[in-house]
Amino acid sequence: IGSHPHWHIAQSIALNHHEKWDGSGYPRALKAEAIPLEARIAALADQYDALRCARAHKPALDHQTVVKILNQGDGRTKPQHFDPLVLKAFRETAFLFEEIFERRKG
Repeated sequence: IGSHPHWHIAQSIALNHHEKWDGSGYPRALKAEAIPLEARIAALADQYDALRCARAHKPALDHQTVVKILNQGDGRTKPQHFDPLVLKAFRETAFLFEEIFERRKG
């Protein structure tokens, strides 16, 4: 990404968005508030997008299914992976995620 100070947040997100609130993430197994806030937010948004988009190994999921997975888990994705306050904010704004996703699809 580069070393310019303007890229500090982008660097933090790139490095830390696979860390999980419960400490089960990577690359450094950071836990809870040791994970930078911007990465905690990006982690949930990234997971939402990953579940909504088709991949070679899985079909795309609809919004309601993804909301259920993020809130209740599916064995692989678990609510305890996310900062509880970020998950709460997601619950309150999930409709916006759907609107943005649909608008972005074109």
